[in-house]
This record gives sequence, structure tokens and C-alpha cells, in this order.
Amino acid sequence: MKYTYSEYRQKAWDSLSGKWGAAVLLVLVYMAISFVISTISGGDPTSWRIVFLLLALALLPMTFVLTVAFLGVAKGEDVPAVATLFDPYKDKDTCLRYFLVEFWKNLFVFLWSLLFIIPGCIKAYAYAMTEYIALENPNMDPREAMKKSEEMMYGHKWDLFVLDLTFIGWILLSMLTAGLLMLFVQPYIYTAHAHFYLSLKEDLTPYGTEAKKESASAPVTESSKAEVSEAKAEKSAAPAAEEPAPASDEPEDSRPVAGDSAEK
Repeated sequence: MKYTYSEYRQKAWDSLSGKWGAAVLLVLVYMAISFVISTISGGDPTSWRIVFLLLALALLPMTFVLTVAFLGVAKGEDVPAVATLFDPYKDKDTCLRYFLVEFWKNLFVFLWSLLFIIPGCIKAYAYAMTEYIALENPNMDPREAMKKSEEMMYGHKWDLFVLDLTFIGWILLSMLTAGLLMLFVQPYIYTAHAHFYLSLKEDLTPYGTEAKKESASAPVTESSKAEVSEAKAEKSAAPAAEEPAPASDEPEDSRPVAGDSAEK
């Protein structure tokens, strides 16, 4: 892991400095829409449950946008405007793609959760980078993005899990405020996840393959290239030297003398 857990939190805090108001507003609008949709499922009639399911599915593109909104914040950009949450619905191709990314991801996590809660949690962290990869690779198939996320998170699922655990104090504290504090905690977590993704992206090339460390090899410069070419030219021009005969391991006294062998 490139940074410690406290460093990830500090980087997220610094990225949100001066942007808390816009971040809270973005999360507030999303949570308000989610709350309205969830209340629809409270009715007993089956028709209401069908409506809830359809609305929940329609919310998936917005969920995608909220997840990746703080990736730009981690890069030093401003928090996206609230209207950004509704941008996918303006283009059917974008809306469908974001929908499929969230649909396949949640479906696979759900199916793994049917085996037991632990496999479901493991897969949830394996697919944690799916949205970021899909965002930065617009032509990539959603399930391919999930596969790349698995490769990227290989050996790092525990790191992200522990990073989430470090926010447990904030989450418990938010319960004392009837969940209102989550309006601040949620952007904090999203931004920390974005920094986690960026650090993995720097260490892995392209996805799932460890990059060569700079200390392992000196940087290639024009002068070094010229030196290598010159050395190769000299080597090819020089005549091959005769290889010396291999030295015998036997001591000189024990070697047979020609005269002695003739007498014998």
C-alpha cells in the first residue's frame, strides 16, 4: 500500500477543504431522492413494490455519477454541480452504460452474498474500482471493467476494508445525530476511495501488473542511449579474442610428465 490509512484520510480531507458545502449538497440531493424511493416500498400492495423496483433501477445511473464525482475532487477539481447527477439521463447511451455498470456489479455481489455474507463482502471490495475504471475507459464493456477491478484489487481488498474501518468512529458518531453527520462523512469516504484508486493506478500498469520501480533501473536518457549504441559498435568492430585454455584444477606436482610416461 502506497500510503498509510491516516495519509489517505488526510489527503481526502485536504481535497475537500473549502469544498464541503458543495459536497454536502451533492450527497444531500442524492440521499433525499433515495429516501423518497425507499418510502414507496412501505406499502403492502404488490404494485407499489414494482414501482419501487423500477425507480431503484432508474436510480443506478445517478449512483454511478455520485460514486465517481469525487474522483475529480481527489485530482484537485471542484465538486460537480448538483445538476451533474441528472446528466446521464440526457443521453440514452450514457444512461444505459452507467446503468449496466451498476446493475452487473450489484447483481454479482448479490449472487455471491447468497453463498454467505463473507464471499459477498469479498466480491464487493473486488469490484470497488469498477466505476472509476469504467469512467476512464468509456469504450470498455461493463463486465470487463469489473474484471479489471478484480485484477487491480488483487492483494489490496484488505487494505480498502481496513481503510473503511478507520471511518467507524465517524459513522457511530453520525448515529447520535440521526444520520445527519453522514452528509459530511459520505463525501469524506468517497474522496478517500478516490485517492485509493489513484494510488493503485500509479502502482499498477496497466491493471493488475506491478509497475517497475524507478529505483530498479536508471532512467533512459538520450546520452545513455548514445553510450549503449557506441559500446555495441565497438564490440562488433573489435576482433574476437582467443579464449584462454581452462586452467586445470590439479596441482603442478601431480601432473604427468611426458618423459616419465615414456619410461613407464
